[in-house]
Amino acid sequence: MMFIQRVLVEQWTMHVSCIPFDNCFPHNLRPIDDDYAVAEFARAMGKPADIVDFLYQRALSAPFTLYNNESGFMEARNANGSWAGESQGWTEGDKWAYSFDVVHDVTTLIEKRGGRESFVLSLDQHFQGGHNDHTNEVGAHLERF
Repeated sequence: MMFIQRVLVEQWTMHVSCIPFDNCFPHNLRPIDDDYAVAEFARAMGKPADIVDFLYQRALSAPFTLYNNESGFMEARNANGSWAGESQGWTEGDKWAYSFDVVHDVTTLIEKRGGRESFVLSLDQHFQGGHNDHTNEVGAHLERF
């Protein structure tokens, strides 16, 4: 199944930089985490720099093709690349959980969310606003912040 998902990611990212929301938003971010992990592993194994760089670049740029600067959250996209809407494409979490799911590039995430102060405020809103759900693995990464 993961191979099929990865092939889908390759096909869609060549055209619209994401998998459309009807294929489930999390399928857009999980392969990005995989790219980062594989890049780290390849670097540690001494693999060619062009392979490592390709994986790093895709892991660092791909999540932000899903970041809607207007809403300030990650958001699913339609097959034509347009925004699907803030409530579309979520299966195990919501825009709050997935908008913080770029743990391999927190610096850019902080920048996208308006800088350090704005980022901290959004974390406070997340936790104090009842958006955090530790009964699901989607929110598990938030403790790293």
